[in-house]
Amino acid sequence: MKMKRIYPGKPTDRHACFLRKFTQKVTLTSLVGIFLTLVVSLVLCPDCQAAGKTKPLTVTVIGSSPASAKNLPKSRQEAVADGLEEAVDQALGKLLPPETIIAKFQLIGESLLSKTETFILGYKVLAEAVHDKHYRVVVQATVSMERIREHLANLGLMLGSMPYPRVLVVLSEQQPGNLEQKTWWSGSQDKTVVSGNTLVRQLASAGFIIIRAPENKLEEQSAEKPTVDQVLALGRKLNADVVVFGSATAQESTNTMGESIRSFNALVKLTAFKVDSSLKIASSEQTGVAVYTDTAEGCRRALATAARQAAEELASQIADHWKKQTQASAAIKVLVTGTGGQIANFVRFRGVLGTLSGVDGVRLSQIMPDQAELEVNYQGDARSLAEALLLKQFGNFGINIYEIGENEIRLNLVAR
Repeated sequence: MKMKRIYPGKPTDRHACFLRKFTQKVTLTSLVGIFLTLVVSLVLCPDCQAAGKTKPLTVTVIGSSPASAKNLPKSRQEAVADGLEEAVDQALGKLLPPETIIAKFQLIGESLLSKTETFILGYKVLAEAVHDKHYRVVVQATVSMERIREHLANLGLMLGSMPYPRVLVVLSEQQPGNLEQKTWWSGSQDKTVVSGNTLVRQLASAGFIIIRAPENKLEEQSAEKPTVDQVLALGRKLNADVVVFGSATAQESTNTMGESIRSFNALVKLTAFKVDSSLKIASSEQTGVAVYTDTAEGCRRALATAARQAAEELASQIADHWKKQTQASAAIKVLVTGTGGQIANFVRFRGVLGTLSGVDGVRLSQIMPDQAELEVNYQGDARSLAEALLLKQFGNFGINIYEIGENEIRLNLVAR
């Protein structure tokens, strides 16, 4: 996804490459416990972690540039720059979902990826070689995740320390002449449902990621007027964070002007639910008025006005909830067993845990010969933290998560 530095005569296809990439037992005494405590305290010093700050990301990447026999130092410099851009690319991918990156690609490229040096804390070249008319380098770079996060927040691409939520919209609309409400879902090709299409446009322009439900998913919903539980179930299937559920109606009012000018009233009611907890986090009820000669067009205009106002109020409430959610991290207890004889593995596990997005701090609260207890400040629940851990690779060992409680995770270290 890199906004690659373009040198004279040097073509670039970094944007296309980026889009493709995104479209994947105990025989020891208590002395071991004491030793493990000392190791963890020295290696994972809590003072080294800035509370509430996102830790820097260190990555190893490959940079490349056409090799110029007349000016190899310049070729090397350009290859290093290419590698640093790749490092920033990887950091960005850990903060934003692919949908946001693709939708806001030009904005991100112009404002962030064109000045990658701002986000590099340091780097070193581990290896370099000239091969097939290209100068290639292996670079280990440290990227400031905090600077990138702040920059994305200033661009309106993040709410606090989290990306904008993924939203599924489900709306029932009724217009004059129709006895039944028509159920509409974000992703539907039906452009006649004015309130739904207006709502989606407004939420998308505010930064929210709109889930566009495939038709085969919609066909699974047999109810003409779905319930909240059915909508939340669909939201979970589609990996949505928030479901917006509501109704819209329009009708002709009694006010007229002359023989042809008539007025029309619309009412839009919306409620937003957090999918993982089914918690109601926002609601709005708005009216819209329009004056027109044609009934259908008058109703459409009134519906569009009411939907636009409801979307603005709902977006503000959802954003406020999301920001508050990120400001107070939940304390989650992680009980790790199987640490006896696996000190190095435990240290590595603790290190990986601390790099997860949403983790604000990790504290060693208790240690025994074959188990340790960590307290993790995490912007999310225990299940989402466990799922994030499952996606990580730990080298010569793995983890077995055997229990997840409300604010607790229990797991084993499993040697390969």
